[in-house]
Amino acid sequence: PEPTVVNVLWHSRAHLRAAYDYAIATGWCRTDDALVRAEAVLREWDAKSEAVCADLKQAIQEWGEVADVDAEIAVLKDIEFRLAAGLGAARRVGLSEAEMREAEFCRRRVHNRIEDMRGQVRVYCRVRPLNEREVAEGDV
Repeated sequence: PEPTVVNVLWHSRAHLRAAYDYAIATGWCRTDDALVRAEAVLREWDAKSEAVCADLKQAIQEWGEVADVDAEIAVLKDIEFRLAAGLGAARRVGLSEAEMREAEFCRRRVHNRIEDMRGQVRVYCRVRPLNEREVAEGDV
């Protein structure tokens, strides 16, 4: 598969972290310009990741507070929007799918609750392969 920007950045982040840790372990001076810049970039990435995780946890907590009560659609839509935006940001900063699993699960539950409240009909369809008789008769 073709690498995405997020995957490339995530690997770059991991490589930068490994190179930084190796430089420190082998005795490089922490005031070296390259190490100072690397440390600043790593701190920025970590801060962004922590902020995204905090936003997702807040939205999950809000969902937990209204999950068992009759909430208005506007409140649910706000939570769904925050979860979707947080998941997009999480993908951009390179959080793993495992780290986003709970937020994605909550987003789906919120979305389904909104759809149920609107009363929209959902149609489920399962497509099966043709059986022997249908193949013999040329059915399509």
